[in-house]
Amino acid sequence: MTAQPQRMGHDARTNLRYIAEMLGATLLLAATTIAAHRLPLDPRTTLYITVQLIPVLAVWLLPLVMYRHYRRIDELQRLQFLQAIAITAGVMVGAAWSWPSLQRAFQLQMQPGMWEVYSAIVFSVVTALVNLRHAAPRAG
Repeated sequence: MTAQPQRMGHDARTNLRYIAEMLGATLLLAATTIAAHRLPLDPRTTLYITVQLIPVLAVWLLPLVMYRHYRRIDELQRLQFLQAIAITAGVMVGAAWSWPSLQRAFQLQMQPGMWEVYSAIVFSVVTALVNLRHAAPRAG
């Protein structure tokens, strides 16, 4: 008799789907933000305005992804997901408040207009890690 391959459970699939969607939204935000800052377009054109506004759509994909994930999970997972968001928000606030001191101490420079991309990356990674930690099976 051969062993049956273990199938991925609903919770694991849901978490992987969330991570993939959040990664996609974050990559789209990064690409559109970089394009908005680097494309040499005439500011008087409709194309320039369009390129400048596309990152706004990408920013709003992040809460949409979170909402979709929230709707797919059960009540306990919702509580854990909201806790992950709260922990992530705390990390983000700490980073935002620490940044001016770190910037002065180490002469760090952030590319103009990229704070939303960096924030999205931090938010995506921390939320996903906390969410995966909650979903991991407990020993004993």
